[in-house]
Amino acid sequence: MVSYLIARDTMHQNQWLQVLETLDDPVPVPASFPQDRENQDFNYTFISTRHEAQPNPEYPWTQGETPDGNG
Repeated sequence: MVSYLIARDTMHQNQWLQVLETLDDPVPVPASFPQDRENQDFNYTFISTRHEAQPNPEYPWTQGETPDGNG
């Protein structure tokens, strides 16, 4: 479970980095947890919490290359 939560944190960090980049205010995010210990099935997956299926909103933080260049 911890590896899943850490992987989700990676996804959220990348989303916020992308949002900040669009606002021209980039901020470094420390990487203190070994990435190979993250749950690799979820660390670069956008997951919506809506009950109904939604199309991808196609924002930079939901698709394309991640700011860290790994996903």
